[in-house]
Amino acid sequence: TLFRTAMQSASIGMALAGLDGRFRVVNEAMCRLVDRDEEWMLAHGFPDLVHPDDLEVVLGDRAAMIAGEIPSSVREHRMLRADGSTIWVHRSGVLIRDQDGMPDFLMVQLEDITTAKEASDRLLFQAFHDDLTELPNRRWVEDRLAEDLVAAARTGESVGVLCLDLDNFKVVNDSLGHV
Repeated sequence: TLFRTAMQSASIGMALAGLDGRFRVVNEAMCRLVDRDEEWMLAHGFPDLVHPDDLEVVLGDRAAMIAGEIPSSVREHRMLRADGSTIWVHRSGVLIRDQDGMPDFLMVQLEDITTAKEASDRLLFQAFHDDLTELPNRRWVEDRLAEDLVAAARTGESVGVLCLDLDNFKVVNDSLGHV
């Protein structure tokens, strides 16, 4: 059929799963994404591939779609490959209904975003940490202080800040260098 041909030729991972989460149809890109063969995939379900820390949210999305609370679900989450390594995916899921309007299948599309996610995490870390020591930097302190001040205003509590200064530390840096 046209649908099967389009699905099999897609460059992103695609699967059709039953309402129980078990795979009914998977494309080659999906198998490559999680480093599993089609036979393994068809004997298992989406919950078997989702990282345990993300499973509750993913199952919640599935339940909400089946219950008709949301028409579709788009989320970034982690998945496990056959070797146990973790990848980040951008998942789009939609509920497919039968002719009577009853929930029938879930269609899932997955795109590997691991490289982009890692680069984003590195940039975020660099924005809030010192390059040399990897300790939180002034921007991090100011950000946390702003959050604490908002929380203190909401609860009526106080916030205290302690600043330490190392006298003549610039002399050490200038004479011995950062390393």
